[in-house]
Amino acid sequence: MHVKADTLSAAELYVLAGAAGVTYIFGLPEREQLALAEPDCAVKAKESLIEKGILLKEGKLTKTAFFLIKLLKQYQESEEFVRFNNVMCAFLPDDEERVVALTERSQGKGYTLDYLEKREVYLSLISNVSFLVREPRDQDLAFLTKPMSTAEKAEVRAMELDQKEVLAVETFKLASQQKPADTGFQTTTLYFTKGEDFISVDPLNDRYEWISLYIMNNRIYDALHINFRAGRAML
Repeated sequence: MHVKADTLSAAELYVLAGAAGVTYIFGLPEREQLALAEPDCAVKAKESLIEKGILLKEGKLTKTAFFLIKLLKQYQESEEFVRFNNVMCAFLPDDEERVVALTERSQGKGYTLDYLEKREVYLSLISNVSFLVREPRDQDLAFLTKPMSTAEKAEVRAMELDQKEVLAVETFKLASQQKPADTGFQTTTLYFTKGEDFISVDPLNDRYEWISLYIMNNRIYDALHINFRAGRAML
């Protein structure tokens, strides 16, 4: 059964997650933070879920609630995530085609949760990030990446990125509960343009590069765990 629920608040998601014993949802504020900001947020969230028809008045779960709880449990059990701007994707160990996507619809207030095919995630990106659908230039085939000079780096640092179209890609590998030596990792890359040229910035390692459209798409496929050739065939 495929269900698309209404936009939910972080508190509503936590109320549903509690039914599966989930106490923390990766990518959302912690429950304690929500309670500090609004002490009765859990009560209000339950009332709101009843108004939306996701919970029944006596507190029983509807089919939609069961579906969302299943999604939240799978999301919480994932050890690998990738975030593209406002969309956090949790990888499913037994499903190579789909992710559980937590999408922030309004900043810090409204979210949707659903299964998405990796293909859908990529197509959504190219429909929302205009520079991903530019026609490749000859130089995009002539190089992969090229480090910036000190002067170029200073010029890019001075750019007002809040005035630019930016694709932020973050990958997360959580520390393994079964393997204490596996401490996990995080990567962050910002992609944007300067004129006709593409830029890649790794703020965690202070790495600034010129990048070809070819390798930028390749990295997006890698972040989604999609084979590059298979990814090109999706278009």
